[in-house]
Amino acid sequence: MYINDIVAKWILSMKKIAIVTEGDIQLGMGHITRSLALAEHLRTCGLVIFVTHSPREIQDKIRNQGFEVMVDKDYEKSIQSFAPDVVVIDKLHVEEKLARFIRQYLACRLVIIGNVSSANQYAHLVVNAVIGAGLHNVRYQDIIYGTLYLEGPAYVVLRDQFYRLRGQYRKKSDINKILLMFGGSDPANLTCQILKQLFAVKDIKQITICLGLMFPHEDELRHLLELQNSRSSNFPMVHVVRDIKNVPYLMIQHDFLLTSAGITLFEAFCLGVPVLAFFQNELQRTIFSSYPFTMQDSNQPNVWLLMKQQHEHYEDYLDRVRPMESGQGVHEIVAAIAGQEATICD
Repeated sequence: MYINDIVAKWILSMKKIAIVTEGDIQLGMGHITRSLALAEHLRTCGLVIFVTHSPREIQDKIRNQGFEVMVDKDYEKSIQSFAPDVVVIDKLHVEEKLARFIRQYLACRLVIIGNVSSANQYAHLVVNAVIGAGLHNVRYQDIIYGTLYLEGPAYVVLRDQFYRLRGQYRKKSDINKILLMFGGSDPANLTCQILKQLFAVKDIKQITICLGLMFPHEDELRHLLELQNSRSSNFPMVHVVRDIKNVPYLMIQHDFLLTSAGITLFEAFCLGVPVLAFFQNELQRTIFSSYPFTMQDSNQPNVWLLMKQQHEHYEDYLDRVRPMESGQGVHEIVAAIAGQEATICD
């Protein structure tokens, strides 16, 4: 544990924290999911509100988890009206103008997550768990601007449930139950692409499809399920669930996970669940090209073979993901947001 975790939370307990984030069908839900996970870690520390202009469904999701939402495209105006002590920005391509405004005109601490733009020079803290980072975990300070950087998989922010269930997965003798989970919106419709391949495998007993809040391909998925059911008497049992809250429990109940290259990949690493991840777009392809267990093409005919190989060499899989320490730096992040050094206790 971190010896000043209590100190950091005591400091933040008197703070107002604004989280600026975005999500939609094209952007997906990655930023929203990560921001909500961080907010859960911070909600016992201070007053947390969200600032966003994401669609109504996403606004409601945030409110349903107990957080106030300010809806406005003018982030400068909204943040200034709230007068926060800490501003966390988690979105793609943070504008330098916004970051500069916060540092010059607001007496608050600025934290930027998942960004490599010039806006980072104005931040007190930058957390890049994936974008702009590699497979190794590093902590350093920019000697020119003084920005503290936390980079690498250890600084992926996961929900508390994943930490509680770490190590609870148990490998089964065969792959009978498969979980498909391709993000909050699945813009490339990997759900249907992969499902078509799995229907050709006779050994699969059950497929669970976990759809995200913004999934736009309902009609195509329904048609595919009806068509397969009419063609085959060996149709595997298929369950479809949407935007559920018990994701880690669902993961450890299955023998294998197929997902997008994003935060769900690190959730699987944390739990030790065998996983293959596919790219939704060129950005994911660029960011995750060096990561293990990612697939270049969802149309490859050997997906089932790769799943079997990974299942058979499960200990090798664990040997590759353990050094990443996925999500284990969350206490460092909370301490750094509070402006404290995170000293590790033996």
